[in-house]
Amino acid sequence: MIERDMRKIIKSLNQNGITSFEVSYDGGNDDGCFDDLTFYKNKKKVNVNWNEVMNLSDDEDYSDDEFLADIYSDYGRLNPYYSFAGEYTVHGKITVDTATGEIDNEGEQSTWQGISEKSNLFTTEKELF
Repeated sequence: MIERDMRKIIKSLNQNGITSFEVSYDGGNDDGCFDDLTFYKNKKKVNVNWNEVMNLSDDEDYSDDEFLADIYSDYGRLNPYYSFAGEYTVHGKITVDTATGEIDNEGEQSTWQGISEKSNLFTTEKELF
């Protein structure tokens, strides 16, 4: 996979009229993904012409799926969860303003917390539900 400069791609999206994009994420426990990619021009959903945005030659191509892969590999910025490795689960949505580069990450995260309790079977009464 070719490593691309996401800053340049996002600036080019803006220069081609894309004002923002949203992408959903879901994962945890070393498994996760980004999907449901939506591009906006002034809050109206639009499709991206990657040939124009990326200034591609006739024998090159780029797609929304490749953009999602580039988001996944943009560790620490667009992908704050890296490989989604850890004892947690997350899901949410990232929104990026292509003019300012502002990233809004809204979602939920659950972490696994250890439990350490001691009791005694002979002295503790059974709870009735």
